[in-house]
Amino acid sequence: MLGTVDDLLPQLTRNSFDVVVIALPWSEAGTIGSLIEKLNRFAIDTIVPLTPRIFDLRFAAVVNIAALHGLQVVRRPLRGSLILIKWLEDYVVATIGLILVSPILLLAAIAIKLEGPGPVLYRQTRVGYNNRLFSVYKLRTMTVDPTDDGSLGTQRDNPRITRCGAWLRRLSIDELPQLINVLKGEMSVVGPRPHVPNMLVGESLRYETLRAYTNRYQMKPGITGWAQINGMRGGINTLEKAMAGIELDLYYVENWSLWLDIKIMLLTVTKGMAGRDVF
Repeated sequence: MLGTVDDLLPQLTRNSFDVVVIALPWSEAGTIGSLIEKLNRFAIDTIVPLTPRIFDLRFAAVVNIAALHGLQVVRRPLRGSLILIKWLEDYVVATIGLILVSPILLLAAIAIKLEGPGPVLYRQTRVGYNNRLFSVYKLRTMTVDPTDDGSLGTQRDNPRITRCGAWLRRLSIDELPQLINVLKGEMSVVGPRPHVPNMLVGESLRYETLRAYTNRYQMKPGITGWAQINGMRGGINTLEKAMAGIELDLYYVENWSLWLDIKIMLLTVTKGMAGRDVF
């Protein structure tokens, strides 16, 4: 169909059409509005494309604010009673978890001290909820290197990993002190894993520059998560793995429920704490 919209209108009267797409940029909002008004008299679907470069369509919805209609382009994943449910889940699980694993943490602390000098606990800056920085707690599994900011992650067979640390990492015991972060309100038991600021994919590309990565900050980071039980353990050393991890994290953010958290926790305990990709 070549011509103007006025040429199209007689065709709509004489023929049956299903869809009209108004292929104009959003900067032409006035023109788009007038075209929609002309097309309203016909039983036809009218679509105005939303370019992904402007809007993240996974969160788009039409809402009312005061007496106006609006396009919601970002949606908080937790609100109202859901915030309380998530908080209760974290507090109860973290409290019971710390009581149950305290003998394991004590034995691990003794083993770390016997192997060599250095602190038992390792603290590192991570990015959390609403882009806030916090110190994550882990059992120290490597020799101390003040110059290591964590941006490159940890590679398999890193020579700094101690013998005791290798076992702690392989069984994910080094992650257990993060239950303290949960009780402090900095983390959740389940959520997107927290990364260090300016974390790199490979040795050059900053993780934060990947599209939709920062949507992960809409929920507290977790000790375990949907991405981790779906194969995202070990180093993030390729762009493909980084993008796959982001998609899994966003699936969790969009589809959160108490039952999903329970499923993730059960899968973490039964099959996610150890394996060939845990190092």
